[in-house]
Amino acid sequence: MSLRAVPVNHPLEWDALVRSFAHHSALQGWGFGEARRVTAWQPTRLRLERDGVAFGAAQVLRRTQFGLGYLYCPRGPALDSIGDLEDAAKLLNDFAGLGDVSITIEPPVPIPSFGDPSVIPVQLGAWRHAAPIQPEHTVLIDTTRSPDEMLKSMHEMARRNTRTSLKEG
Repeated sequence: MSLRAVPVNHPLEWDALVRSFAHHSALQGWGFGEARRVTAWQPTRLRLERDGVAFGAAQVLRRTQFGLGYLYCPRGPALDSIGDLEDAAKLLNDFAGLGDVSITIEPPVPIPSFGDPSVIPVQLGAWRHAAPIQPEHTVLIDTTRSPDEMLKSMHEMARRNTRTSLKEG
């Protein structure tokens, strides 16, 4: 079996590839990578192939700080099956350069509301399950409550950040 990561440099081709997989996210879309470029992340889009057939797509964002590279695959890679995660992780590990110290992947696999919630394994080779960077779930907020009631129900840091943003307009 041969595994290969092939760069994709055309926006329409990339977005079509990402959408072709059952588990994908808008954060793997071309536009999200370009938006992150403004904040010093460099996107690379990779078609993940097994024996010449695409089984996944990974937009990898690289940010360099103090000469060290940090890689991030937001809500990705896009896959049809969680069973492909091991091969995807191997390719992404191979993609990492000499100065890259970490890579964070967040497979967009839905977590079932019943049964076994451990869809994504705690450990996958050298990879281990960590806290996600992007929120994992949509949060519903009851906006019929007063602003003071909503602030009281927030986490302390969220209250502080909300008050700061209100002061700064």
